[in-house]
Amino acid sequence: MRLFLITDSLRSFPRSSQTILGDQLLQSDTHVLEFEDYGKMFITGNKMSPDSFVQMAMILAYYRLYGDFVCAYEPVLMKRFLHGRTEAMRSATQMGKLFVECWCSSYTSKQDKIQHLRDAVAEHSNLVKEAAKGGGVDRHLFALKCIAAKHELEVRRGEEQRDQLGRVILYRILTLLTLLNSSLVVDPRLFQGRRMERAEPYGSEYQ
Repeated sequence: MRLFLITDSLRSFPRSSQTILGDQLLQSDTHVLEFEDYGKMFITGNKMSPDSFVQMAMILAYYRLYGDFVCAYEPVLMKRFLHGRTEAMRSATQMGKLFVECWCSSYTSKQDKIQHLRDAVAEHSNLVKEAAKGGGVDRHLFALKCIAAKHELEVRRGEEQRDQLGRVILYRILTLLTLLNSSLVVDPRLFQGRRMERAEPYGSEYQ
């Protein structure tokens, strides 16, 4: 009794899928780090948000490696809203910039470094709370862009305003995300990576 008709194209599909998957795996570079020096209890014991603490740590790590303060993206869950998904949180704040510059300076005292860390973590934590309450702008602006495209309305980008060089530079900086960070809600032993469209971004997920 024959249940399925297997064509030649179906027979070749598993082999081609395996090749495509193998190519994608080779294009990604994933490393897993199990940090055991301290954890959530130590961070909360010092009255700081663990999520904001880790975000600042990753921004600092990139700054120490490359000497540059870059845009960072973190998704924020909007669970309090019906059908709520995520809002975009921009972790690279002014307080964050002062924090990394302070920590990488040999002329700053330990007390000043700790205070800058607390200030950066507190600002990040407050912005996360605002985003979770619907106070973000990224998703709102994207929705407006989608509506404009649906109704064939013109959308002017900053880069099209050639006579305003400052806006062009700002637009390019804000739309070039280098750090893509998010927390995991699964077993902390698991690490989930993602394949990037460009060579520059670093994707990290933590528990």
